[in-house]
Amino acid sequence: MKTKEYDEAVRLYNSSISLDANEPTTYCNRALAYIKMKKFEKGLEDCNTSIRLKNDYSKAYYRRAICLISLKKFNEAYEDLLSLLNEAPTNEEILTEIQNTKEKWSEHVGELEWKNIQGKVEEDFNLAKSKKYVKKVGVHLTTENKPIPKETTQAPPKTSNSGGFKKIKIVEDDEETSKPKEVPVVEQEISPHMSKINI
Repeated sequence: MKTKEYDEAVRLYNSSISLDANEPTTYCNRALAYIKMKKFEKGLEDCNTSIRLKNDYSKAYYRRAICLISLKKFNEAYEDLLSLLNEAPTNEEILTEIQNTKEKWSEHVGELEWKNIQGKVEEDFNLAKSKKYVKKVGVHLTTENKPIPKETTQAPPKTSNSGGFKKIKIVEDDEETSKPKEVPVVEQEISPHMSKINI
């Protein structure tokens, strides 16, 4: 990796995986090699595998966001980055990547569509910076601006000793008051999501 021999790096990571297929850092590192080679689909697959093996692996979430941006899956990438920002609101690298994502997202959907979703994008950003971001389950802003009806929401990931994501709090709407109500905290793995950094 240091000498930028990425094909050889991938070959050696493959050998490492053949010896131990349950080591998350190997997949995460191979994902970086794929990112450098601009093989973002393969990088995304490795990030997802790494997260399945270690669901509190922040670096894998960050590299997954990089892959997703390059694959133009901006909404998913933005969610991953906001979850990371929620853990580290002053992290300059995350803040820079969020700005990069918003710029590319707005270019991709066009000025008119961006005006429709920009308010929500900025609202979520401000919530993440204040550590109050709530990750929505099954709700994504689309280019047609037709979000799926909300069923439940997830509170931001809690910090574990390894600095990543572990516990998820489920929040549901109270049918009588239309206000969120909390149900018991549960343990569950964050489902694979989403892309790009200055590489």
